[in-house]
Amino acid sequence: MRAIILAGISLALSPAAFADNAVTRANEGMGLAMIAACQSPIGNPFHESRAYAMSNLAIHDALNAIERKYQPYAYDKKAEAGTSANAAVASAAYHVMGPTVAKIPAEMLPSPDCLKNAKAVIEGNYATALAVIPASTDAEKAAKEKGIALGKATAEAVLAKRANDHADTGGPFINKTCPPAGTPGTYQCTPGAPFVAFEKWESVTPFVLKEHAEFRPGPPYKVDDAKAKADLEEVKKLGGAAIKRIRNSDAKRLRNRYQAKTMRNAIRDFMTVKDKAEATKGLPKLASMLDRLAKKNVIHKNKAANLKSELAIHVNHIK
Repeated sequence: MRAIILAGISLALSPAAFADNAVTRANEGMGLAMIAACQSPIGNPFHESRAYAMSNLAIHDALNAIERKYQPYAYDKKAEAGTSANAAVASAAYHVMGPTVAKIPAEMLPSPDCLKNAKAVIEGNYATALAVIPASTDAEKAAKEKGIALGKATAEAVLAKRANDHADTGGPFINKTCPPAGTPGTYQCTPGAPFVAFEKWESVTPFVLKEHAEFRPGPPYKVDDAKAKADLEEVKKLGGAAIKRIRNSDAKRLRNRYQAKTMRNAIRDFMTVKDKAEATKGLPKLASMLDRLAKKNVIHKNKAANLKSELAIHVNHIK
């Protein structure tokens, strides 16, 4: 899903270079909205990434309508001459994020204030984005209005195409009774992330693939399968060095799991800080932790960069 987000951003930047700052601002606003909605940076990754993907697809279709270079996703019309690209970007993001965030299932919300706070952020981002677009002359006003209308149209087209993608129905999405660790080969929840991804999110319609099984690998062997036993024997024959590597990998996996959980707890506590001086003082320490984890390959360096960016945005928005 995150690949779809990146593709959406890339495509949206290409058609109209003069709108690149608007696209960047729109994506920053999406991140702030998801923080306010209690979905980011350590909350619900599924509905969060879906909202980003849909918003960027609407932005792409709007810019593509102004300067056609790519295949549209949901909106296949040409924009009127003189349409403001910046207004179209802001409108497309706003008209997707608003209704999409509002439909986040209640079970994914730790507080009833999450959606209310997110709505305020989305409305504020939209007002700010429109305020910087010139409208002092009749021509500028007309261009701005055309852009707003275009963005709304592309957003509605994307929302209509994704209306029955099963993302807002078919829960539960959180397994509150995770099975304890059992025998090898039996399912258990990922520690610290009890999302029922493979049981529920697999029913969500893909953005690009025609069906989920298009590039799906075959299932692994059962632990009592003859081929699994043969593979195990082969590993044993490789000697003590191979067994030692396996043991070291297990130990490293457990250590990485512990460090990742420590990181999530630290970020969660940091996001509750409301004092700007305290947050400013704590940000370098948390950023250093993320850099160390990225250096040890506990988390990807891109994830570390994204988390540091979201934490910095959080600090900047503390009054």
